[in-house]
Amino acid sequence: MGNFMKRMVVNVIGVPLVLGAIYFGGMVFVGLVLVISFFGMYEFYGLVKEKGFSPLSLFGIIAGLLWIIFVYVSMGFYELVYGFILVFVTILTLMQGVSGAIANASTTLFGFIYIPFFLSFLVRARVEFSNYASGYGLVLILFVSVWACDSLAYLVGKVVGRHKLSPSVSPAKTVEGSIAGFLGSVAVFLVFYYSGWLADVLDFPRTIVLGSIVGIFAQLGDLLESVFKRDVGVKDSGRILPGHGGFLDRFDAFFVVSPVYYIFVKILILVG
Repeated sequence: MGNFMKRMVVNVIGVPLVLGAIYFGGMVFVGLVLVISFFGMYEFYGLVKEKGFSPLSLFGIIAGLLWIIFVYVSMGFYELVYGFILVFVTILTLMQGVSGAIANASTTLFGFIYIPFFLSFLVRARVEFSNYASGYGLVLILFVSVWACDSLAYLVGKVVGRHKLSPSVSPAKTVEGSIAGFLGSVAVFLVFYYSGWLADVLDFPRTIVLGSIVGIFAQLGDLLESVFKRDVGVKDSGRILPGHGGFLDRFDAFFVVSPVYYIFVKILILVG
């Protein structure tokens, strides 16, 4: 089976599962975020170990999963618990020994912040934004626009891409593909806007702004993960998703775009 067919099989199975989790919300959606976080952290700490560091992987993963559950259950006191986790992880990591202590503590904490902490904004978005008439629409549109951005950037870049976007980081990415991905993200927001589904929260200017934000930061998330892989010298973060690589490869955009999207929605819609 070719790489493209493997990607399609994973998509046929995975996309309905993700859409179902978004629709049902609650612990079903939290379960989705937990799965992404678990495998994402496992792969990230694996990359870190390839570089010769010794992050406190097990505790980092446990702390990350507990953080996501806490965000869903409490929906408050974030700063207090977040600070406690960071201090606790730091102390435990430093207790491993003097050699490489700073690097090990830093990579352990970065794995926690980069994956479960950033992804927890998806949980906050699904809970908080569901109070509006559009319900889960503001979370659904994020996922669909990221997928459109990723797919169009890949396809257009492969077919007509001529100018390298960042050859030192990701040689396959092109300027043409990046522009197509950006426009695809904005187009998805426009489709939702003209459908009237999100009429209670989106006007035309906000639609363009949010679509642009997703189109930019989703690609930055992709490039950031490429930096990590390039540093380690691997093509994929894992092999668990045939045709896609690992969970970091498949969901890299969401690690960066989720907190940015949540913050801008709060500013533009819930506060503005």
